[in-house]
Formats: sequence, C-alpha cells, structure tokens
Amino acid sequence: MCSSEWFALFFSPTILIQKPLAIINTKKVGAIIIVVFIIIVSLIYGSKRIFYGEVEYDAATK
Repeated sequence: MCSSEWFALFFSPTILIQKPLAIINTKKVGAIIIVVFIIIVSLIYGSKRIFYGEVEYDAATK
C-alpha cells in the first residue's frame, strides 16, 4: 500500500506538483485514524466494563 502511494507520488505529474500537500494530508489522515481508533477501542472497552459491572450489580442485588 505504501509502495503504490509512493509510486503515485513520484510518477503521477499532477500529484508530483502537490507532493508536499499529499504527504501532509496522509500524515494528518494517519493521525486522525489513530486517534479515532483509540477512541473507538476505549469506548468499546468502557461500555463492556459498564455493561458487565451493571450485570454483576444486578446479580448481587437479586
């Protein structure tokens, strides 16, 4: 995937003109993907912990 992106960056004339912008955009997209992934994982683990905690609480009160 990275090699094809670099191939496009170096050999496509329209992207060659916008190469600095493309590199900045890919870095921004990568950072956004990482942040979103971390948020999703933390929400999943948090919701599971809350759900299991509520189930254990209900079982203990009954």
